[in-house]
Amino acid sequence: MPFKNEILPNLPVIYTHYTGQLSANILEESMMDLPAYIQQIQRPIIFQILDVRNSDIDFNETLLFFNKISKNRPEWLDKLTFEVMFVGTNNMTKFSTQLLAQDQFGGLSIPIFKTFDDAIAYIQTRINNMIRK
Repeated sequence: MPFKNEILPNLPVIYTHYTGQLSANILEESMMDLPAYIQQIQRPIIFQILDVRNSDIDFNETLLFFNKISKNRPEWLDKLTFEVMFVGTNNMTKFSTQLLAQDQFGGLSIPIFKTFDDAIAYIQTRINNMIRK
């Protein structure tokens, strides 16, 4: 399977690891798989790490996915606080974050990290800052 979703131990994190050549359908399938994992995390905020370091996707498939999602946004996304981030710095990752920053695709600011450990450090800092408030 070109993706695997899993909950990281002791963190409100869904880790999605992609491998190989991706398509819009694979991305959509991995996204539609998330509600089962979200239900297991009883926290006010949930993070998702999209690890794309060992995968590739072409420009057309990326656009196709974002067009599909913008026209048929899953309702569960609006019912929780969900922060997404990428691990992997390829050109399609950068392009995806630029698309997601546009209003039609959510107006989201998505961080990009070079390593998994950098993403975890960011999440731990976010959680610690929420606890202090």
